[in-house]
Amino acid sequence: MDQALISIRPMTPGWRLDAPQTDGPQLFLSGARAEAAAHALAQRLAESAGGACVVIYDRSESVVGETTYAVVR
Repeated sequence: MDQALISIRPMTPGWRLDAPQTDGPQLFLSGARAEAAAHALAQRLAESAGGACVVIYDRSESVVGETTYAVVR
């Protein structure tokens, strides 16, 4: 399977977490909470999706953080 891609983008107000494996975007007032939720989701999805990647964008749409989760067997 393909790696799961989870993104966090700023919005007004707050932060939006998008992952194709969920029912829709999740919205957070805190960037730290959005990031924690993204990393928790990535850990769960890594096994079933063959890996996962969390990408964090700033307001200019530049990537400011990226973490890859690999399947460990």
